[in-house]
Parts: sequence; structure tokens; C-alpha cells
Amino acid sequence: MTERFAPAAGVNEHRGAKVVRLRYSIEARPYTAYPFQLSRYLTRRFLGRLTGRRLLEVGSGRGEFLHGFAREGFEAVGIERAGNAERVFPETVVRGDFERSGLPFADASFSVIFNRSILGRVRDLTFLLEDFRRVLEPGGRVVTLVSDEDSPNRHFHDDSTPVRPFSLNEISDCMARHGFEVAHAERLTQLPALWRNPYLKPVALAAAALPERAKRWKFVRFSKARAFLVVADKPRRRTTDPSKKLIRLLPD
Repeated sequence: MTERFAPAAGVNEHRGAKVVRLRYSIEARPYTAYPFQLSRYLTRRFLGRLTGRRLLEVGSGRGEFLHGFAREGFEAVGIERAGNAERVFPETVVRGDFERSGLPFADASFSVIFNRSILGRVRDLTFLLEDFRRVLEPGGRVVTLVSDEDSPNRHFHDDSTPVRPFSLNEISDCMARHGFEVAHAERLTQLPALWRNPYLKPVALAAAALPERAKRWKFVRFSKARAFLVVADKPRRRTTDPSKKLIRLLPD
């Protein structure tokens, strides 16, 4: 018996080049230091033992995060569905529809997979997560960020029309049921100052509660931006735990 996960009503699978241009154009989304700050934070907190090895970003967009991981010492490679995303960084980005055709890489060829705002926009999660397992080496790590749809500033993310919303527990359970071992899960406030100074958490919570007009201040805007962060590992040996029975997640 398979469990089917239906997409949200009215989802348009092909939203067209206009949306891609909006997401990736410099005018709509100017380059900032944030991608480099996030890649540094994630590397130092979760990926230190893997620095210097091959990292794949699935859905690499313009390449800012990919370049950030390269700056942290990874051999960084990306794959992107959008053919007209602007390219200003030197890292290799392969064009391909990973949702339909899979990942065009050899088995066990990466130590890290990073994906941001991807799982919520994929219709067949099982197909993609099985390919994550295939290209990830045993002991490798997947770092996933998914938009918190209840975030006061959810438009901060790229998920303008998610196929399915997720809770933190649902993402963790999904990774576990597809054979990964969840090492860490949290609701991440996307405020770099808070990562460096955790004692600012009460201030960030107060800022997040301010009215929308206060978002013109950067500290407030980033305090309102939250995402679900899940870090999961591919076991060095295949698990036989029945609690991790594969459930195929398909649209109706």
C-alpha cells in the first residue's frame, strides 16, 4: 500500500519564464552577503568534517549559495532547472530537470547535498530522495531548508507557489522514511546576527512581532524570515529498521 501526497489545489506545474526571471533577476533580487553568511554558518555548524569534499546543490539558481560553499573549501557543483538564471559565479552548474529525469551524476559521487526551497516544490519526492541516496556516499550528509509557510515573512523564500506545505516533523519523517538518519532539525530564524549571538533571541522574537511596516529595517525583516532546517545522513550500512519503511509520495 502506497501513501499518496496530493499537491495543493490549483498548482500550476509550469509557471513560465516570467516567474523564473522574477526570482533570478538582479533587479528583483539584488545580490547580498546573506548566501555567503548562511553557507559559512551551515559549514561550521554541520559540515566541518566534510570540508574539502564534493558538494552538490540541487536547485542552485544564480549560484550564490554554491559559491559560498566553494569559498568554504568544498568542490561545489550545482544543478538547476531554469535555463535563464543569471550566471556570475565560476562554479559548474548543470542544467537539468532533476524532478523528471533525476540527477545526472554517478553513484556515491558527493559527500554533501544542499537544497533550499526545493522539497516543497517537487511533486514526486520519493523519486528525488531516492536519487539523493544514490549520488550521496555512505556517511554523507543532506542539508535541507524548506520554507515555513507560517513565517511572517515567507515571501523571503523562493517558494511562491509550493506544491505542498511542510511542518518540521513532516520533513524529518519524510527523510527518515526514505532511509536517512536525521541528525538535527530546527526552525531557523534567518538572521545572521542571531547565529553569531544567540543571546539576541528575545530581541529577534520581539522584532518578529512588529507590524509589517517595520520590515523596512533589515533586523526586523530577517527576524520575521524563518525556515525549517533538517540535517540528515546516509547510513554507512543500509538500515533494516521497519520504522523506516519507504512511503512513496506522489500527487493524485
